[in-house]
Amino acid sequence: MLLTFRLPSYVIGAPEEPIAVSTEETVVVEEVIASEPTTYMAEPETLERHEFETSESSIAEEERHEFEVSESSIAEEERRKGEERLAEMEAAAEREAQIEAHFTEDDVVMMAQLIDIEAGAVYPLYRRAAVGWTVVNRVDGNRWEPSTISGIITQPGQYAWYAGRSYSQENYNIARDVLTRWATEKVDGVTDPGRVLPENFDSFYGDGNQNYFYDAYGNYWDFGIEVDPYGDEF
Repeated sequence: MLLTFRLPSYVIGAPEEPIAVSTEETVVVEEVIASEPTTYMAEPETLERHEFETSESSIAEEERHEFEVSESSIAEEERRKGEERLAEMEAAAEREAQIEAHFTEDDVVMMAQLIDIEAGAVYPLYRRAAVGWTVVNRVDGNRWEPSTISGIITQPGQYAWYAGRSYSQENYNIARDVLTRWATEKVDGVTDPGRVLPENFDSFYGDGNQNYFYDAYGNYWDFGIEVDPYGDEF
């Protein structure tokens, strides 16, 4: 006589088809009783591979995140620096515009002509610049009218200026430098932007070789300056 029975599905290796057992043979079947299916451990190699893949994935994700954060930080820093550079450029342009609003190109040319006439090839250069400083000192003073650069230069009986006078590039550079330093005093509020002649000296006379500068009380400038702002610049 044959008996048939099916092993439980959770028994490893259980065949899908029923097993036929002869009653003439002694068969011992151990009954497996469990409240829930048995959990079986994966092979060690499978676990190691899974752990490696998980670790590798975590590292890659962490590196990607760090790269994105770093890239974002760099971009933000570059953006901030760009905004700062733009602000600095705009501030510099505004300051330059404010400085140049104090004088015109015609003022520069007239002063260059005046320096060329009154100081010619006098050296050192700061003594030529002193002629230009008498003009702006008069503009700022209260003894001279009209108080404009062109008005001071063309005032009758004061300077030997005349229209159409030629001038050297060197004296043009000195004239622009004097006016820029003078305007810087106004814009930045500094008291000494490199002026060579003290503000109370507004007159001079020459002996053909040198000019001598004096104030309203007849005090003469001793040509003393702490630092020559021109040197070999021109």
